Amino acid sequence: MIESNRNENIKRMTDLLFRLFAPLLAIPVWSRLWGKIVGLKRPRWFSRLSIGWFRRHYRIPMDEYLGEPGDYDSLKAFFTRPLDPEKRPFRLSPDSFQAPADGCISRIDVIRDDAFIQVKGRDYPLTRVLGTPLDFTSGWLVITLYLSPENYHRFHVPAAARARRYLHAGTRLFPVNRRSVATINELFIRNERVIVEMEKDHTHFYFVAVGATFVGSIRMEFSMERRVSGTWQDIDRSFSQMAELGRFDQGSTIIVAVPVEMVKEIMVKEEQPVRTGDEIFSLRSHSC
Repeated sequence: MIESNRNENIKRMTDLLFRLFAPLLAIPVWSRLWGKIVGLKRPRWFSRLSIGWFRRHYRIPMDEYLGEPGDYDSLKAFFTRPLDPEKRPFRLSPDSFQAPADGCISRIDVIRDDAFIQVKGRDYPLTRVLGTPLDFTSGWLVITLYLSPENYHRFHVPAAARARRYLHAGTRLFPVNRRSVATINELFIRNERVIVEMEKDHTHFYFVAVGATFVGSIRMEFSMERRVSGTWQDIDRSFSQMAELGRFDQGSTIIVAVPVEMVKEIMVKEEQPVRTGDEIFSLRSHSC
């Protein structure tokens, strides 16, 4: 009984400290500063030491990545280490919508009204997450994928498509771990994010890369712009399936919103780990 009370008190104190300090950490200047620090290439001993600590702490094997830890000139470069295409090639499938990154499926929802579910009891308009109006007549499949710090931090196009436009929005960088998702209201609206509207066979879907605390930047292949503009920008660029779309400077979250009319069969479930290129769902024949 005493031990139970002690654990409960510790949990309450931890929750209180999180609520107090999370809003301070969410101010982007701290994450930008962190991005500068982990991007340091000199002194060389510092970058080697930080890479070594990070690799040991998160138990990161190198057998699927290019090079060795010592080949990377900064911790930021190690965060975004590329896969070795010979040791881990992507299996392409035009009939599938594939996992855009390594991570864990935290939510899968089919929604037929304007309500994105962050976690049970916390929902808000999907149109605000995406920054654009939607037609909910046929419904939308919304999948949230969490990338932890040890994961591969680059993300890829899940199905051959044309990127039509993008929106860089959000003013904060809250953590995106389980505690944050459970306690912070409108997390995926408040956090900095890049929304990409993509088109496949005349059907539009959305890809959202969400930043987080200590993610120095979200880098997209189609733009060098790092500033939050808050307005839609045209792209009109085609991407093959599993082409690299961008990268995070540390772990974060990806949200995909796809019209139900594109979906034939969902192949994953909540809390399931996935690897880049795994099949998330099969595509209906008219969308292949």
